[in-house]
Amino acid sequence: ADPANPEPFYLSAILSARKKDDVGALKMLEKSIQLGFKDKARMTSQEEFAALRESSRFYDLMQTIKP
Repeated sequence: ADPANPEPFYLSAILSARKKDDVGALKMLEKSIQLGFKDKARMTSQEEFAALRESSRFYDLMQTIKP
């Protein structure tokens, strides 16, 4: 995989969230956003992130996404 591609990190966040690893999921989301992930709608509607949406860290990550 291309290390500059945000998609593998986003998918890793989904896998971490499925394992109930909130810390790991948030780390992978952060990395994905740093690499250019911009799809807020996808991130907020992602079923696996339902438990994370209540966290301030998830909110903070959403705020860092540039339009």
